[in-house]
Amino acid sequence: MIYNMIHGLLSKGRYDDGFKLFNEMKARESMEIPKAISFLHTIEDEGFIPDIVTYGTLIKGLCRDGEHEVAIYLFNELPSKGLQPDVQIYTIIVGSPCQEGYVEEAKMLIVKIEESGCAPNSCTYNVVIQSLLTQLIFWSL
Repeated sequence: MIYNMIHGLLSKGRYDDGFKLFNEMKARESMEIPKAISFLHTIEDEGFIPDIVTYGTLIKGLCRDGEHEVAIYLFNELPSKGLQPDVQIYTIIVGSPCQEGYVEEAKMLIVKIEESGCAPNSCTYNVVIQSLLTQLIFWSL
């Protein structure tokens, strides 16, 4: 994702911005979420159109960092951007409430996946099953 953004900046003649981003990414392994979202808005303002992979990467990072509400917000914005979430993004979104112990919410998201015409796969179900098992172990202690 980042290298696509750098390439986009360079192709628009924004060499200083592209070089600066490259150096920042080289100096640290991951980008802080607020900066990533800010950068996303910046590239959109410059006329770049992020694809589903870019959004999926950002959503995954948000979920990993506990920013579930922001991830859900971006996820819900995808159709308005002309993008259809794939099973991988749905699985990330289903895993988000599972991490917090909200399995019922995850089940509702699976129904939403099915209604959208995107079939959940074994990874999607494994996320929910692992969460249920974790809760079972926790409550049996």
